[in-house]
Amino acid sequence: MAAGFAGLTPTGFAAKAAVDVALSRTSPVPVGTAAALRELLEARAQVRRFGVLVNQAVARLHASGELPGELGTAVAACTRAVGRLEAAAVAVRRGEVAGLPRVGLGGGRQGAR
Repeated sequence: MAAGFAGLTPTGFAAKAAVDVALSRTSPVPVGTAAALRELLEARAQVRRFGVLVNQAVARLHASGELPGELGTAVAACTRAVGRLEAAAVAVRRGEVAGLPRVGLGGGRQGAR
C-alpha cells in the first residue's frame, strides 16, 4: 500500500527505504517512538532554558548578596522537572511506555534483552 502511494513497486519501495536508512536520510525508528523522542528533546531544551533562568537568579544573588525570592521555588521546580524528564527518557529507551518499542541510546531500534 505505501509503495503504491509513493508510485513505486513494492520492491522499489523497499530498495528506496533501505538506501534512505543507509544514507541517514530517514530513521528506522517507528513513528510513535520518534514523536516521543522529539517531545523529550523539546522538553530537555525547555528545562535547559529554565536552568539558564536559575543561573541568572544565582548571579543576582552573588552580585547583591540578597536571595531573590523566586530562586528557591525555581530551583525546586527545575530539579523536579529534570527528574521527571530523565525518568521519561529512560522509560522510552527501555520500551516501558505503552506501545513503544525499546530504543537504544543511538536512536536505533534494539531487540529486547
